[in-house]
Amino acid sequence: MTPIMILCSILFSLTTAWADFPVIDQLDVVPNDPRLKGPIDVSKPGELTIASFNVRNLGSRQRSLKDFEAIVDLIDEADVVMVQEAGLGVYDGRKVSNPERERLDAVVAVFQMYLGSGWVVTRAVRPSGTGAGRETAMLAYRRQAMGYSMDATWAGYVDLGEKRDMATFRLTLIQDETANAKDLLLGSVHLTPDDPDRGSQMIKVAAWMEGQSDERAIAMGDFNWGYRKKSGVENYRGEAQIRALHESGKLFQVFHALSYEGASKDQQLRTNMGFRKKGYFYDQFLLTPILASEMADGGKFLEDCGLIAFGVHYRHMKDVTKRAMKRRQYGLDRFIKNAAINTEETHTKAYAKTLREIERQAKNDATWILSDHRVIWMQLKVW
Repeated sequence: MTPIMILCSILFSLTTAWADFPVIDQLDVVPNDPRLKGPIDVSKPGELTIASFNVRNLGSRQRSLKDFEAIVDLIDEADVVMVQEAGLGVYDGRKVSNPERERLDAVVAVFQMYLGSGWVVTRAVRPSGTGAGRETAMLAYRRQAMGYSMDATWAGYVDLGEKRDMATFRLTLIQDETANAKDLLLGSVHLTPDDPDRGSQMIKVAAWMEGQSDERAIAMGDFNWGYRKKSGVENYRGEAQIRALHESGKLFQVFHALSYEGASKDQQLRTNMGFRKKGYFYDQFLLTPILASEMADGGKFLEDCGLIAFGVHYRHMKDVTKRAMKRRQYGLDRFIKNAAINTEETHTKAYAKTLREIERQAKNDATWILSDHRVIWMQLKVW
């Protein structure tokens, strides 16, 4: 075979591999579309629904039991849930203290309580990362799903560099009728948006995915996809590598057609909250090629995958925002009264502008109770 024929053969195989992947586009869905309010599509027999949720500083002291219940309510239609930032707000020092460990175990226990006895909630064995980025991934899964049972074991950390690791779990599915078993290797990703090493970390996630090509494996979570500081230190190296691997058929990026570099434009969707001035499609699912053909409905947005825009549609988020706004406006009005500011004349515009700003701040306050990320979900046909 001549060199030209060999090259043509390689190009054909790469093109064919890409062509086999579903193209999951946005269809007619717009930002804040009512169809994004949820709930997550419930599995039919033989299906597996997976959700990923970066819950902002989940281990912080601010949340009430009612807040935890509201978080669980967003994801409990899924069969498997991976949670990022479970340890943020817990760990203060390099060495994990017993009180810190107990606080994190309490977070796990609260999730277990609200999900119920039909679920198992577990976590990574220790925190990973450095500084403010130290956290612990948490995994929840149903004991019995639609036609099969599940169990999971800790599979270790994947080294992404000095500052970050990726927690992995091995999920075993056993079919009820035949006792046939399948394994899924699940990785939880959380990269820092303005870290100069984010690109190299993302490349290492992609390399790990390549190394699992013979397995059913998924890397999911908050990649901070498309974010870049004005300094341009990132230059989207990680995003470029993942796109190249998707286009060569070596991994399947579920939201490939929906993702973009830089801030969102026009009607592009986002996985960060809608009140943010800039939208980004931070959160991702990466699948090994074998799973691309196992999307439950052939690869359709809102049927095989989606996101939950709870900021606009979720009652608890509205209530938390309303309470935060009330506190902030009370402080503003007290300041105006004490300073004898006349809001009916020259300061009317300034007052209105300040009201808009404290409304934005109140919405941000609420993200510390629920999250500043939206839930993403996907669905596979495993049998």
